[in-house]
Parts: sequence; structure tokens; C-alpha cells
Amino acid sequence: MFHYELQEAMVNSLYPVAKVHIYCAPCRCAIHTALLLCTSQSSDLISYTTKIDDRIPVSCCFGLQKLERLESMLNTIREYDAGMLVGQTQINMDLLRHIDRVWLEKRIYHLEEEISSQDTLESDRLRVEDLLRDETCKKDTYSVHIGELVQCAWMCR
Repeated sequence: MFHYELQEAMVNSLYPVAKVHIYCAPCRCAIHTALLLCTSQSSDLISYTTKIDDRIPVSCCFGLQKLERLESMLNTIREYDAGMLVGQTQINMDLLRHIDRVWLEKRIYHLEEEISSQDTLESDRLRVEDLLRDETCKKDTYSVHIGELVQCAWMCR
């Protein structure tokens, strides 16, 4: 019996065999799309995580609005963790668990630093290039980027 439990623990330690990070702008539609993708595709074999990132350009949100949206999302997650969103549907709760909270806090911190130290933010292109450099290139880790075609078409050239 002991050998079976040990073997099962060893096999389970190998999961997930792949991780997919979905990077999206702080846009309601992009976040919702990323979370729906995570919920529908995550399994024991492949885990999906949404990383909300202010560096992905979006036409519905500029400058300080991005910081406000990131902070609002973090507050919602904290309320969820504290059990304050009891009246919400289970579907919404299942979606929130796919957000990378550490990443979100990191982006808030960096955006606050950037706003306080500069009068003007970097261009969208430089910010996206910064995001692409920041991505962790680990074995069995993949990334998906969700953004507006008009804003991100230059990446496909």
C-alpha cells in the first residue's frame, strides 16, 4: 500500500505537464475572453493562467485608467478571497481563480513607479517590447497574447 501512495505522489508531482500564460490588456472584454479560455481549457495536464498586463495597448483605457483598472481588479480578487462576494454567481468565482494575483500586484507596483517617476509614459511599442522581454521562457511554458488587432498588428510583421 505504501508503494502505491508513493508512486501516486511521484506521478502527481509531474502535473501539470505544461503551463499556458494568457497575457491581456486591462480591458473588460480582453480579461473576460482570457478567463473564459482559462476556464474552458485548464485541466490536470495543462494549466492556464491569466496575466493582466498594462503594457498591452488598448483603445478603451489610457494612462492612469490602466492603474485604476488594475487596482479595481485586485480589490475584486481580495473581496473574493475574503468571502465578500457571496451573492455572485459561481461562474464569476470560477473565473477569478485563474488570475495570476502576484503578476497583477507586480504590474500595479511597476505602473505606480513609472507614473511617479516620469511625466510621460513610454510608447506602446516600447511597452509591448518590454513585456515580450519579461516573459519567462521555461520548458513547457507557453504564452498567448490577447489584444486589439489595430494596436498589436505590428507584432505580426
